[in-house]
Amino acid sequence: MEDKFLDLQQQMRHNQEDLKDFLRDLDNWEDTIKEKDVELQTESSTKQQKLPPVRNQVKEKPKRKKKQSKATTNTKEEAANPSAVKQQRIKAYDYRKWDTFDVEKACAEVESGGEENRVSSEYETDSDEERKENTRQQKMMQANMEKEKGNDFFKKGKFDEAVLCYTRGMEADSTNAILPANRAMALLKLKRFEEAESDCSLALSLDCTYVKAVCRRASARLGLGKLSEAKQDFEQVLLLEPSNKLAKTELKKIGKLEKEEEDKQNSAPTNRIYAVDKPPHLRSKKPLKRIHIEEIGTNKEENIDSKSTAMETKDDRQKVPKETAISTDTETPEKRVHSDTSEQSQLDKTKTAPEVVTADVPIITPPPSLPPSPPSSYHLLADWKRLEKYPTQLVQYFKQIDPATYPSLFKQSMDSDVLSKILILLHNHYIPSNEAMFAVISNLTKVKRFDMNVMFMSSEEKKLVKNILEHISKNENINEAVLRDVSKKYGI
Repeated sequence: MEDKFLDLQQQMRHNQEDLKDFLRDLDNWEDTIKEKDVELQTESSTKQQKLPPVRNQVKEKPKRKKKQSKATTNTKEEAANPSAVKQQRIKAYDYRKWDTFDVEKACAEVESGGEENRVSSEYETDSDEERKENTRQQKMMQANMEKEKGNDFFKKGKFDEAVLCYTRGMEADSTNAILPANRAMALLKLKRFEEAESDCSLALSLDCTYVKAVCRRASARLGLGKLSEAKQDFEQVLLLEPSNKLAKTELKKIGKLEKEEEDKQNSAPTNRIYAVDKPPHLRSKKPLKRIHIEEIGTNKEENIDSKSTAMETKDDRQKVPKETAISTDTETPEKRVHSDTSEQSQLDKTKTAPEVVTADVPIITPPPSLPPSPPSSYHLLADWKRLEKYPTQLVQYFKQIDPATYPSLFKQSMDSDVLSKILILLHNHYIPSNEAMFAVISNLTKVKRFDMNVMFMSSEEKKLVKNILEHISKNENINEAVLRDVSKKYGI
C-alpha cells in the first residue's frame, strides 16, 4: 500500500510540472503575438496603402503644377536681384575672366536644361491622357445610370419618360448599342415605327450581331407595312439565333399576309365581256343555227331519265307522218326556233317526273373523354386541337388548369396564336356564364415573353381584352389600381 501511495504522489508531482510547463509556453506565445500585433499597427500607420478607387466614384486627379525650367528660375532671380546678375555677367573687356571661362561646362548646363524641359512636357501630356480617360469613364457611368432609369420607366409603362432617359444616355455614350435598341422598343410601344426603325439600324451599325435590334427593326417594318424587308430581318434573326420562336411565328404570319395579297390581286377581274348594242341594219343577216348542249357531271338518275326521254322522242318522231316532216323542212327560221322551244318544253315536262330523294343521315360521333390537366405546353396544344370541336368539354378542360401554373406550363413557348385562342375562349364562354376570369388574365402576364406577344396583338384581340376587363371590373371585387396595372400590361 505504501508503494502505491508513493507512486500516486510522484504522478501528481509530474502532472503539476507538466501543467506549469504548458501554462508557461502559453504565456510566452501570447506575449509574442502581442508584440507582432504592435509591430503591424506601427507599420500600417507609417506606410500608406494604395487601394483602388471605389466603384462608380472616379474622381478627377488634381492638376499638377508645371515644373519650372532653369531659364524661368533665372529670369525670376534676375528680376528679384539684378545686381547679382550683373556681377555674374562677364564684361567684354575683362580678358582675364574670359581666359578662365569654361566653355564645355556652360554647354553641358544648357543641354541639361533642355532635357529637363523635355521631361516636363512629356509629364504634362501623360496627365492630359489620364484626364481624358477619366471623363470617358464618367460618361459611360452616366449612360449606364440613364439606361437603368429608362428600364424602370419601361417596366412601369411610362414609355415617354423611358425615351427621354435613353436619349440622355445616348448623348453621354454614343458607342453603346443597347441604348438605341432600348429606345426603339419604347418607340414601338408608342407606335412610332419610323423612329424605331432608324434607332435599330443605328444599333446595328454599332453592333451587327445584336439579335434584339434586328428583331425590333423587323417588327417596326412590319408595322409600317414593309413585308419584304421585315421578312429579310426575321430570316437574319434565324441565321444568328436558329432557336428564336418569335421569328418563326412572325415569318408564318408574313407568309399568310403575302398569300392574302396575292389572292386579292388574282381575284380582281381583269377581262370583262360587255354587251354591245347594235342597230338592226348593222346586225348579221345569216340564219341562226341550233347548237346541241350536253350536260357533263350530272347524277346517274338524271342520265337514265334523259336516255329514256330521248328514246321516247325518237319513237314519237318515227310515228309522225311524212307530210308533217316535209312541212317542217320548209318552215322559216323563226318558226323553226319556235318549234324547238316547244319541243324543249315537252322534254322538261317529261323530266319532271316524281323521283325518290334519299337524304344522307348524319352519323353522330360521341365526344372524346376529358383528358387530365396538361404537364407541358405541348400536351396543352395537342388536347386543344382534339377538343376544339367540342366547346363545352374544352371549357371544362381549361378550368382544370391552375392559373398559378401558367409560367411553369408555358415557360417560353406561348405564342400569340395560343394567347388569342385563350382570349376568345374567355370572351365567348366565361362572360355568358359570369365566371371569374381575373386569375387567368393576371397570371398570363407572368409568362415569359408576354410583352412581345402583346406587341403583336391585333385590334380585334385588344377589343376582346377590353371587354373582359370591363366585365371583371363590374362583376368581380378587384382593386382598381391592380386592374389598371394589368390593363397596362395588355397595352390598354
